Amino acid sequence: MSIKLILLNSGEKLISDVKEAHLENQMVSYILEQPCQITLNGKYEVNEENPRYSISFNRWPVLSSDTIIELNPKSVVTISEPIDQVKLLYQNQILEKENESN
Repeated sequence: MSIKLILLNSGEKLISDVKEAHLENQMVSYILEQPCQITLNGKYEVNEENPRYSISFNRWPVLSSDTIIELNPKSVVTISEPIDQVKLLYQNQILEKENESN
């Protein structure tokens, strides 16, 4: 499993298990499993060096019943590693709930 943060050209911030789809040794799309849009609900200061954020996860794309989404690489600005706390929240709130319902 490769959980990543994805910033789209639209400004949307996603978190998902990400894989690459290749055709003839060329990457043609990203495959997102259980993608969620991340919304920052606010920031509060514990201390200046350690701010905390309130975040929520919303299924992406909204109103779709698909859990596996093919994403055009041209719509991606960057892909990065999430901080441990965000990764753990995503695993606990999204991935484990999905496994329990199956």
